[in-house]
Amino acid sequence: MEISKLELSALVKMAKLMAMADGRIDESEMGMIANEARRFGVSSSELKTILEIGDSMQASEAASILSSMDKNMKKYVCAYLGTMIAIDGDVDEAEVKMWSLISAMCDLPSMKISEAINIMADL
Repeated sequence: MEISKLELSALVKMAKLMAMADGRIDESEMGMIANEARRFGVSSSELKTILEIGDSMQASEAASILSSMDKNMKKYVCAYLGTMIAIDGDVDEAEVKMWSLISAMCDLPSMKISEAINIMADL
């Protein structure tokens, strides 16, 4: 599985928007962002740049980038975001609603949080 720096920046944008739906970004949520970046070979210094690009991106731009991904990458994105909801141990309804909205905006597949967690565990 490969992801471009721009796609990863778009994913980070959406992940942070979703994490902020409950009013805060937990340390475990930021940890998950960093861990996923490492999965794709991103160094600590590159991560800083990716975070900055994601922060400067409009949500509509991020959605456009993610919606143009192939089916397998969209499944990964949806699973990643779904897992992000549960990573802090609190499945917040506002985050679930944001996941649903982002999934619709980006034409992501539908899945349950448990499915998302299982997909990410199998990677």
